[in-house]
Amino acid sequence: QNISKYGGNPKQVAVAGESAGGHLAAMVALTGNDERYQPDEDPEADTSVDLCIDIYGVHDFLAGEGEHIGKVGRQKSGLTILAENLLLRDSVKINESRFSEASPTSIMKQELDKDEQSGKEVPPILIIHGDKDVLASELDSKRFYSSLKEFRYATNSPVKDIFVNISGGHHGFGYVKSPRAVSTAHAIAAFMNHHFYGIRTPNSRM
Repeated sequence: QNISKYGGNPKQVAVAGESAGGHLAAMVALTGNDERYQPDEDPEADTSVDLCIDIYGVHDFLAGEGEHIGKVGRQKSGLTILAENLLLRDSVKINESRFSEASPTSIMKQELDKDEQSGKEVPPILIIHGDKDVLASELDSKRFYSSLKEFRYATNSPVKDIFVNISGGHHGFGYVKSPRAVSTAHAIAAFMNHHFYGIRTPNSRM
């Protein structure tokens, strides 16, 4: 709404985040102009974005044992318990729909389960996750990526999402300068340059 005042391009709006911010970035990308998620103070606001960079985010609060931190011997993951106590302040058992509505993977599955496609527009999404992450499951990100591919196929969309596996990457690997962190920065730059400026980086899958 105000980006032009500050020299920005309203057609080049990207949202990005790591961890909890990755979850929020994915939610913003999937719910643009969806009346269920519009801000109460300005329900007519354009909340769509043009790109999303999702770095080791959480995509499924309904994930059970075998997902995320605190998984051993529990029916719910540690992050689901965290969401119950701090984020949504609700119980999965009592109000599962709230957790589903806050889970990007569930949003995609709900869209795919509809008899008719709603015309939902989802911007290109770059997902980055380390295979040594013991806090947020890499498998969770892979499942989200799979749901995106199913959605693109079902809607005949030419949009290509990207999943980048960071070998040896732990949760928060980008906070310390390292080859992994630098390579991740290059991947993000390549993704944005390709979609915003049509620049194809040599040796890049973007």
